[in-house]
Amino acid sequence: MKISIAKEIIKDRKQIIDSLIYLSNEEYEELDLNLSSVFLFKIIDNYFQIVYANYLDFIQTIDNDSIELLEKSESPLLLDRFYMNKFKIESNRKFINYLSSFRTLIDHIPNIFTSEIKKDFQLFLNSLYDNEFSYRFMYKLRNYTQHCGLPITKYESKLDHSFIEIYLKMQAEHLLNSYDSWGVTVKTDLKKYHDIDSKSIIIEHFNQVRKIYSKTLFLLKDELLLKFNRIEKSIEKFKGDHKLLILLENDNGELDSITYIPLEEIEEFKKLFFTNCDYHLDINL
Repeated sequence: MKISIAKEIIKDRKQIIDSLIYLSNEEYEELDLNLSSVFLFKIIDNYFQIVYANYLDFIQTIDNDSIELLEKSESPLLLDRFYMNKFKIESNRKFINYLSSFRTLIDHIPNIFTSEIKKDFQLFLNSLYDNEFSYRFMYKLRNYTQHCGLPITKYESKLDHSFIEIYLKMQAEHLLNSYDSWGVTVKTDLKKYHDIDSKSIIIEHFNQVRKIYSKTLFLLKDELLLKFNRIEKSIEKFKGDHKLLILLENDNGELDSITYIPLEEIEEFKKLFFTNCDYHLDINL
């Protein structure tokens, strides 16, 4: 098998690939190992961005769709039934999307860690669960939505100094009566509440998600920056106004696989490690 680093040039809408240097098996294995860590981290980073997108989507639904609902209604006290039903469906759909993406994120993050770092990360999550109501409630609420019902069941419109606002709420008593696997701590929490405002709780919870991602970056920073530097050092003299690839050819000269070397992503990830997750938030707000 022949292994080479090649450059890709797009000319007249055609892909031109030119091999630059052949690699030994040992050189390829080291480069492939470093690249694998980058690709794994990219998956985790994508999961975080999905959570963030679902968070913004829900907030915008409350802010924008509530305006449409009020415009289509005769008064804040007499909401249009068609648009109210549409609002209920959309708000629950987007809230459930957020819950699902959050659980996907925390289920997949440990996959990138060594066993020792994985223990540290789990202790961090345990601390959030013990100390933050929004974290443990939303963690259990995802199971509730998966097995029992919709989270948001109460809608209120209030007029305050000529300003109308719609509140989307979860009824604590309904949640308790509909599900028996909240656990002792969350069950005790819910007994203290009458209603839980969905916008307030998702804002509080996303702050915890930011902490989780920042912790992830902290735990991975030294290892991944080292691997980034190794990748860049190994291909430094081949950089240019083109993409770099790894080509694997079989003994018959046929191309078995092409792997892009993600130099642009590496630069983005470096910024991420030095700004925590705020880099993603800043470019999207």
